[in-house]
Amino acid sequence: MLHSLLRVNPRSKQGVRSLPPLITLWLGILSACGQPSSGPVAAESPNVALSAYPTVTPDLESDEYPIYREPPVRLTVGRWDTPLDTNSDHQVGVNAQQADLAEPRFSGWAGGVFVAEYPDLKQVSLYPCPKEEVKAIGNPRDEPILRASSYWFDPPSYLPPGTFDWTYPAGSTCGNDAAFGVHREFLIDGGAEVSIARISHRYLSGNFSQKRVTTGTIAGHEAVIIPPYTQDGYGDCHIVVLEKSGGTIQLAGHDLTLSELTKIAESLVQDLS
Repeated sequence: MLHSLLRVNPRSKQGVRSLPPLITLWLGILSACGQPSSGPVAAESPNVALSAYPTVTPDLESDEYPIYREPPVRLTVGRWDTPLDTNSDHQVGVNAQQADLAEPRFSGWAGGVFVAEYPDLKQVSLYPCPKEEVKAIGNPRDEPILRASSYWFDPPSYLPPGTFDWTYPAGSTCGNDAAFGVHREFLIDGGAEVSIARISHRYLSGNFSQKRVTTGTIAGHEAVIIPPYTQDGYGDCHIVVLEKSGGTIQLAGHDLTLSELTKIAESLVQDLS
């Protein structure tokens, strides 16, 4: 899963969220990592309302609390059949990734977004307040705070077949102020993953080759588009959409085709319009 936010083994649905150093919380939020070994187990009822989600009552006296919904909530019926069907498909992806690592790396502005492995603080402002005032939140009891933020978003109206909401929303605040970023993760039956963040800054963290970083539009909005290593979706892909507010919607897919991630991005932008 996304290592900058979750400091647990993603292959286990049991675990607790520990808050990492704040400087890493949003910088690497869209770096896709390994996929779980198996899909979630959940009720088969589709399109369950958020208000009806089963929840785990957190221990209010503890800093450790659930990451994963038990059980995860099915949002769409069916199963997404990945084009990555065989070992040879994966080997093609591995070879493409290795070849990409030999390419020159990208660091700079693309379509209004600063894209680099590490931020240039002279180029981008990561937080709307002093760093020492930034607080990471993500306890289930924090969800009302996240929902009250102008950065809140519901699951996109389009998600691939077999998508589950399997983690609690997380984000960052300035002290007791409203959240300036909201982050959610979805697992797709078949092994793919989608992470979505709606945040105040225009910065995407990642070690990308120059040839992978492209620009385009999503539902009429300027966007940065970074395809996976192969057309079949091997590895990670990213879409960053600029919002009129000055912030960004950042989507990352793992082992998901760019066409599917584009559908998700377009639906979310239209949902928020």
